[in-house]
Amino acid sequence: MDLFLMLLRWLHFLFGIAWIGLLYYFNFVQTPFFAETEPAVRSGAQQKLLPRAPCMWMHFSESQLGFRSRQSELR
Repeated sequence: MDLFLMLLRWLHFLFGIAWIGLLYYFNFVQTPFFAETEPAVRSGAQQKLLPRAPCMWMHFSESQLGFRSRQSELR
C-alpha cells in the first residue's frame, strides 16, 4: 500500500509539472503568437494546432491533479 501511495504522489507531482508547463505554453507562447499573426495565417494555424495534443494533455493533467487533491481531502 505504501508503494501505491508513493506512486500516486509522484504521478501527482509529474502531472503538476505538465500542467504548469502547458499553462506557460498557452499563456506566454501561443497566445502572443496568434495575436501577432495575420487572420489568414492564424486561421490555418488554429485549425492545425489547437485540435492536437496540447489541449488534450492540459485537460488530462488538470483532471488528474483535481482527482488526487479530492482524494487527499477525503481522508
